[in-house]
Amino acid sequence: MSEHQARSEIIDVINLYGVALDSHAWDLLDEIFTADVHADFGPAGAVWKSLAALKFAFKDFHETLTNHMHTMTSSCVHVEGDKAYALTYGDWLLSRDSAEGGPDWVGRGWYDDEL
Repeated sequence: MSEHQARSEIIDVINLYGVALDSHAWDLLDEIFTADVHADFGPAGAVWKSLAALKFAFKDFHETLTNHMHTMTSSCVHVEGDKAYALTYGDWLLSRDSAEGGPDWVGRGWYDDEL
């Protein structure tokens, strides 16, 4: 596989992340993460060390929301042999009608992935 093709496929997987969350298609996470994923969400304080744990937590959290929208953008991917690194910016809108102070919370951050 060429470096260009590898980068393109990685970006497709990154984009699938928002689609999986926003459509509640939890099984799509199987196409995004490996079974032994180590997902560290940094300042949010959440760390998952398996796909099963990540899927359970994501489903548990996102299904409490009235609505949500995740946008992944500006992915920079570097392929180095059989490893790859990706930096992606993300925006997310989380809505919960019952939240005090208004239903919407907007977050922004980045994902720094080693693949």
